[in-house]
Amino acid sequence: MWSPFKKSSGLVLPEGGVDLWDERGFSYNGVSYEGMGNMALGMSPDANPLSASRPTVTGDLASMVAAAQPNSVVSAAIVTRSLVLSQLWPEYQDWKTGKRFRHGDLGIFERPGANTTLSRIWAEAEVSQSYTGNSYIWLDRARNRLRVLRPDFVSVVLASDALEADVSKAQGAPAGERAQAVEFALSAEVVAYAYQPSEFVEAIIIPAEDVAHWVSEPHPTSHWLGASWVTSCVREIVAEEQADVYADKFFEQGATPRLVYKMDPRLSSTQAAAFKKLNEEQSAGLYNSHKTLYVGGATDVEVVGTRLGDLALEKFRAMLESRISSRSRVPPQILQIAAGNSGSSLNGGNYEASRKQFADLFYAPYADGLMAAMQHLAPGPKGKPAQLSWDPKRVLLLQQDLLDAAEVIGKNMSAIRSGIDTGYNPDAMVTAVVSGDLRNLVGQHSGKFSVQLLPEGLNSLDANGVPVAEEMLKKNQDKEKAASAPKVKDEKDD
Repeated sequence: MWSPFKKSSGLVLPEGGVDLWDERGFSYNGVSYEGMGNMALGMSPDANPLSASRPTVTGDLASMVAAAQPNSVVSAAIVTRSLVLSQLWPEYQDWKTGKRFRHGDLGIFERPGANTTLSRIWAEAEVSQSYTGNSYIWLDRARNRLRVLRPDFVSVVLASDALEADVSKAQGAPAGERAQAVEFALSAEVVAYAYQPSEFVEAIIIPAEDVAHWVSEPHPTSHWLGASWVTSCVREIVAEEQADVYADKFFEQGATPRLVYKMDPRLSSTQAAAFKKLNEEQSAGLYNSHKTLYVGGATDVEVVGTRLGDLALEKFRAMLESRISSRSRVPPQILQIAAGNSGSSLNGGNYEASRKQFADLFYAPYADGLMAAMQHLAPGPKGKPAQLSWDPKRVLLLQQDLLDAAEVIGKNMSAIRSGIDTGYNPDAMVTAVVSGDLRNLVGQHSGKFSVQLLPEGLNSLDANGVPVAEEMLKKNQDKEKAASAPKVKDEKDD
């Protein structure tokens, strides 16, 4: 039974008596505190057998990992997601201007602890996210380090305002109903996380402000928890395992169809058993495949069943792999599965389209969600509205997008220059182009129209660079020409 008042936890509650409910919750001065197990897998407690030789999925993390990790496509998807996430580098972004900057609070990411790196922290968080739908990243302020907690050892502690009468009623209710009453209360909020790696040790209560609880996919029936994408692929994992077992059995039997021997009915049971033993020694098994089969007289051999190729296992596996790829959000071309390595899928244009889809529809919002969850561990400068963001220039997956962004910037600069040349205020042009709203240009014209931005009607420059009207310029030029012309001597002057 764990207590919320462990001094080492830092969880501070008002003074008064505590009525412990049980090992998963307590009430205090009319306030109900309920511990909620991670429930992350969303599996029923009933066992779902994969095969006779494989473990069962019973709803806990260990059985899920044991069942899903041997699946090469699931493992490849998790590794791919981890690799791209490991390149994430946090930075702050100003809410108003969008400018990115660094701050001292980012130091915890630069030095997340001894014998670890930020890339590993992100990779561990991704593994927890894939298998359970929840990642708990703890800021150990005493040691100034980050640590990813194993999700099935963590329980979310909720608090809700409740009347004493309601508390009394809830105390007599089953644990599930009691937790539900607190979890879905309108006043419910997360106040702490309970970490208990074993039932033989007391749980440690960690304040909510020291834990970043990252949920990328909300659980459909539990507001405070996330859902695992691997869990929704259990059917595909089971089906692929069964296909593997079938193929293994096929090769164990000599990579040939099943045979039925019709022996001479006059043979004794001893003779039939001896024939069977000799035949299996010479013909059965993987290393006896494709040998010539010899049978005795009056023995008829008949093939039953179908050949391995007739079952189209390759297409069946490709279908399962595509479904796992779709659920993991990693496109087949990037995951390097059969569907992404055949036909038109190999075209460069298709790969680029898949890469962009992966970056736009998965990576960008995924990384944004992680940074939002980490925000309260590294709040940034006080008094300056800024969000914890990430640097896209450090993510190799997004390099082509940076080139596309450079093209967009070039076009924006051309539009700004064009607007300035036609007489609009430069700052107003920047605002209009960046926002995409030309209404910002209303009332911002300078009244100058030509390329040289001359006042209306003054469309030429004189010799001193002063704007003048074209007619006035011509008169001035005639006067200057006349003044510079040589004078003709008058005869009277002689």
